[in-house]
Formats: sequence, C-alpha cells, structure tokens
Amino acid sequence: MNVRIWKWIGLVALVVSMVCVISYADKGEGKSVTLPDAVRNAIQKAYPQAVIGNTSKEKEFEVFEVIVKQDGQESEPSIAADGTILSMETIVVKEKLPDVVAKALSKAAEGAEIKEIEQSITYAVIKPIKLSAPETAYEAMLTKDGNACEIKLAANGTVLEKSAWRKAEGKNGGKEGDDEEKDEQKVSIDQVPPAVKATIMNEAGKGTVKEIEQESKDGKTIYGADIIVDGKKFEIKVAADGKIIDKQAEDEKD
Repeated sequence: MNVRIWKWIGLVALVVSMVCVISYADKGEGKSVTLPDAVRNAIQKAYPQAVIGNTSKEKEFEVFEVIVKQDGQESEPSIAADGTILSMETIVVKEKLPDVVAKALSKAAEGAEIKEIEQSITYAVIKPIKLSAPETAYEAMLTKDGNACEIKLAANGTVLEKSAWRKAEGKNGGKEGDDEEKDEQKVSIDQVPPAVKATIMNEAGKGTVKEIEQESKDGKTIYGADIIVDGKKFEIKVAADGKIIDKQAEDEKD
C-alpha cells in the first residue's frame, strides 16, 4: 500500500515538474508579456540563434523591449508590434569602440574608472500621426472606502481603461482639489519610451543626463529629466510621445 502511495506521489511530482518546465520555457526566463508573431519573427531574423530572455511592453505604445542572448552577447532591442526594430542596445568593451569614441571617452572620464559601456543604435522613431477626426475621451478619479482608481471613457460611454483600486494618497484621498497628486519614480534612460529617450538625448547633446523621474499627472505619464549642459543645470518635462512640455534652467525654477 505504501509503495503504491509513493508511486502516485512520484507521478504527481513528475507532472507538476513538467508543467513548470513548459510554463518556464513559454515565459522565457521571467517574460511578463506575450510577443506578437511579427516581433518574434523580427528577433529570429536579426538573431537566428538567440535565446529570448525577459520581455516587457511599453504602456503608452505598442513597443516591446526584449533581452536576447546570442554567442555570449546580450542585446536589448525595442521592437514595434508590426516587427519594426526601433533601437538596439548592446553592452560593448572599450577595445571594440571606434578610436575617436574611445579617445573622447577616456578624455571625458578624467581618470575615472569606466565600469560599463553601452552601444545604442536607433533605426526608427515613433512619430505622431494626425487622426482623420479628433477623438474625445474622459478621465475620472474614483474614490471609495479610502481607495482610489482611474477610469477612462470614450465619448459614446464605452469604458476604455480602468485601473485597479489602490490606497488613496494625499490629504483629499485623490479627490478633486488634490491637483498635485503624482506617482513618481526614478527611472533610467533605458526605461523610458524611445521617443522620450530621443528627445532627452537630443536636449542633452554633449551634456549629461543626471536624473529622470516618471510621474503620472491627470492620468498622463510625464518624464522629468535633469540635464547639465556647459555647466548649467536644466530641467525638462517630456510627454510620452516625446514632445517637450516644459524646459527651464535651475535658477528659473520656483
């Protein structure tokens, strides 16, 4: 009797293990989103022998960020839903840099240790497309029992988006009058949408990007970046589509 029980336990354990392996293989080492066929085909074409690692999807755009490994090299392409590769980021060693870049980097480092070098190649950018007719939508903040959620509706009453309920913050618990309520978090230049990254890097030019914060205000995502150009500090605010909302020097801020 005991032998039969142990056999059943062993069989159950084997089945569970197989399910876990299949699930893990499908998830691609922690993958959180399912890649469209066009995106997978683009990866296979660019990296025939690649192993797909973690993947993520930009909320504002149909852009997928994927970590791929091939021949011991790790790269992170950003790919549109139709399979268009927007950009490619790869960790490189100093010895493989173009001479002019290596010399400029050594000069700029001023003796500091160079820990990591990332090569970024941009193939395409997302640009605004004018609609044939304007689309009207309404966003509202709901509060109940100390919790809050956001809802977005089309002009015909269709619910377009509704966030999960979360604990309300601020004196008014997210109610009207709490205009300064924001969800802020620090992000790296590689975590912002390609259009935002392009705008920030363009504004920084030969300067330095010190810090980037992602914040949610009035239901929209905004990116604030502190940059230093020619020894002067600026703060720029960029919309998710890459459009500059505000730019001011540090001493002009209130």
